[in-house]
Amino acid sequence: MLLETDGPLFFNPGCGPSLYKPEKGEQMPCKHIAVYCISCIKSMYIGGRTPRYLIDLLFGEDTQAQEYRGEKWHGILDAYIAAH
Repeated sequence: MLLETDGPLFFNPGCGPSLYKPEKGEQMPCKHIAVYCISCIKSMYIGGRTPRYLIDLLFGEDTQAQEYRGEKWHGILDAYIAAH
């Protein structure tokens, strides 16, 4: 079964790590949630839902929330960018 939300949950300015809030996941009507952005993976995870990243679905992979604390996650990204 495929369900959609009753309204735009994520059309808010500044979407990103400062908004990783459990409320976003808690508002969703089912446990498994298809998402297309990294921030949504993290918000769904901390909201008690099982995020399924669309690219992972295409390649038959499990979606991993990995690090979901905003500052630490951005430190990991910054280190990756500096190394490449």
